[in-house]
Amino acid sequence: MDDRYAVKALTNDHETVMEIEGMEIIGPYANTYRSKLKAVRLVIDGVEKDNITMNELMAPPITAGAPNVGPSEFRAGQGDKYGGPGNLVCTNFGKGILAGGAVINATPKVGPGQSLGIKVQIPRTSEGGAAISSGKMRVRLHTIQVRSDAKLREILEYHGLLQGGNVDCSWTMGDLANTDVMPITQVQKQVGNGNFGIKNWSQLPGGNDVGMPYLERFITYAQNANATTENTWYDFTMEGTNVTDESQELAWNLDRNRAIKIEHIGVMPHNNLKELRLWIDGSPKHPQFPVSPDLNCLPMPMSIYTNGGNTQGPARLGKGMWVWNNQASIQVKDNGTAVPAWTTAPTRGAMVAVWGYRYRVPGGV
Repeated sequence: MDDRYAVKALTNDHETVMEIEGMEIIGPYANTYRSKLKAVRLVIDGVEKDNITMNELMAPPITAGAPNVGPSEFRAGQGDKYGGPGNLVCTNFGKGILAGGAVINATPKVGPGQSLGIKVQIPRTSEGGAAISSGKMRVRLHTIQVRSDAKLREILEYHGLLQGGNVDCSWTMGDLANTDVMPITQVQKQVGNGNFGIKNWSQLPGGNDVGMPYLERFITYAQNANATTENTWYDFTMEGTNVTDESQELAWNLDRNRAIKIEHIGVMPHNNLKELRLWIDGSPKHPQFPVSPDLNCLPMPMSIYTNGGNTQGPARLGKGMWVWNNQASIQVKDNGTAVPAWTTAPTRGAMVAVWGYRYRVPGGV
């Protein structure tokens, strides 16, 4: 496949807006493995949303005859009459404001007259991609659509999100563990100019026309493009080509205008992988987690094996990992035997996926 991709799109009419709460990926499969996907991304009105990059292990579907387990915070809806989970809505992007979710969930938004597409990219064979893929796949989106200004305002008012004709998009950011560098700060923002309507929809967090300051969902993954060095922490960074794409970098050096918060992590372990570390410059402690196959406490949402099913992944990080006006990285270490670089399947290395938010705050609030 070698980096080829496909895009399929649909378009809203000029009185309809859409919100995307989640994504599920079904297939493709190759024998007993899930085929490698480099990136599955939304394309909204021609803009590829590179703040959300999913792969074959990150977006488990609900399917018949399967346990369909998973973290409850990534599913919403009413359970069945027997106390089971029922047909839950996928909310791995966040519960939408049209369903009563928080504005700062920053769910992707498609405005009136805008198009929505899905881009699927297959990695090069040297990165684990299949030379020939005959497997079929589906990308299933969970969306909410509203037509007309009147109905949009009615729903937002019902959920208490429309005040004085505006939607409050303010948020709090900062880290209690390091307030010297990352102070607890309230960022104020209103959208609507006193007459919020469908014309303002894509100005909300998650939309194409959002202005600064803003926050957006940040979901991505990294895999080692080089073999690890025995008993040495491995950084997922373009420096030294430890990853093959900038979207896979899990090492940051951010000024006061930019911030990242990581809330969930999932790891696809390797037999030679031992632990994962959250490294933050200047911190007296760097939290570590066992991620060997038998002790992994940060599971990926899906197994690489077709009969592996869904898991309870990804795992929540408590208060989360903040990076703001600082340097930080997510690192892994082997058990004394190197983890090989990813190459043609079934030779695979280690994979780390993260779910969180990115912030832009001009002027360094």
